[in-house]
Amino acid sequence: MEVDDTRTAPEIIAGNIVKKRQARGWTQSDLARRFPTVRSKQQVCVVEKGRKDMKVSTLQRFAGALDCTVEDLIDGVQPTPVERCSVAVE
Repeated sequence: MEVDDTRTAPEIIAGNIVKKRQARGWTQSDLARRFPTVRSKQQVCVVEKGRKDMKVSTLQRFAGALDCTVEDLIDGVQPTPVERCSVAVE
């Protein structure tokens, strides 16, 4: 299967959340009821559209609500290259 490299990290995570939710046969409203700080399906919808970054704590809460790991939710996200730093040792 070909990987779509044009998707952003939030879009990949959103897709993983949708897959996990649908695998359980849940609607967005069902997920919202299981998520401690989400009050409506509209909030779940915003996350599932993948248009904004999420804090690690939010990912942890989604993982808890979906009974999976954060690693499951970030599966497919490529790490951003980090610039090399030079450190002078005296």
